[in-house]
Amino acid sequence: MAQLCHMLTTLLVTPNDEPETARISRALGPSARLQTVHAGETTPARLKEVSQPDLVIVDGASVSLIEIKKIVRAFPKSMVIVASKKISTEKTEERYKAGVTAVVPLNSLRHALSNVRRILGEGAPAHVELKQAKASSDAFERSVVEGLHDPSTGRLSAQAVADMLGISVTALAKSIKLTPSALSKRPNAKAAQRSLRELEFSIAALRRLLGSDASMRAWLNAPNADLGQEPPIHLLTKGSANEFAGYIKSALAGQPT
Repeated sequence: MAQLCHMLTTLLVTPNDEPETARISRALGPSARLQTVHAGETTPARLKEVSQPDLVIVDGASVSLIEIKKIVRAFPKSMVIVASKKISTEKTEERYKAGVTAVVPLNSLRHALSNVRRILGEGAPAHVELKQAKASSDAFERSVVEGLHDPSTGRLSAQAVADMLGISVTALAKSIKLTPSALSKRPNAKAAQRSLRELEFSIAALRRLLGSDASMRAWLNAPNADLGQEPPIHLLTKGSANEFAGYIKSALAGQPT
């Protein structure tokens, strides 16, 4: 854990003189590259003064959604992790839509960072680990994957999602509990959108972390120790879209996987 943080330029966005600041700092470990911006001071001018961070840790209890969006826009190529004592479903969804990499319980931050390292691959150089796909300056676009949406309706296309993941529409249909024939005929069906959106969030997060579609598919199909040496894609093809998306979010959120 300490080795990971020594290798990163880290920005900490927290309240001034609050216990949470000390807790987050301890989770990060002693870092020679730690920078701090206090909540309420995330103006464009202030953020320009900060050296480009590899990792941004945000105190979710004191930093508003508006400020989080400013941070994501200011550092579109950085990993942004929101840590908070209390995490509600509504706020978590809002923060993912804002383009953050992960939303984690404060007491699981240390484990979350370890999980991120495991996803990226033990021993890889920091500059390789944090290589990310070119990110838009618009925060919302960070959670929308170009090419997965039907241009005429704006809905997600099951065929495009299946192609991106390297699986068949038949396998995808089973994972979202629709018949393969129905989904093939109507790949942008309304009934499929909720599950497809969960998969889009997962794809967006993995692309930002792993840097390319090819790297993402390679990781999805590689044996994973957390899953008894089964590849993560099997959670989708042998299980469900929700199970697969839940695993990706849990791994990023520092929960047992």
